Amino acid sequence: DRATSLCGRDAVQIIPAHARELDLEKLASILGEHGEFLIKGPVLKGKLRDEGLHITLFRNARALIGGTEDENRARAIYDRYITK
Repeated sequence: DRATSLCGRDAVQIIPAHARELDLEKLASILGEHGEFLIKGPVLKGKLRDEGLHITLFRNARALIGGTEDENRARAIYDRYITK
């Protein structure tokens, strides 16, 4: 996966090494146990309660992790909640 801190946005973009299609409905259910998440068109958005981070997740598995500029932390969140 490639992680890039987005200057001035307090966010990290994660682009997976291998393209795949995510089931946003299933992920909304899983992530809903950790915060409030809604599907808006082709995007799943929400905030992780305990982490204090925002996630915007696209069907192609690309993600924006908001609330941090730390690429390692963003990757760890992505791995914990999205790739598990």
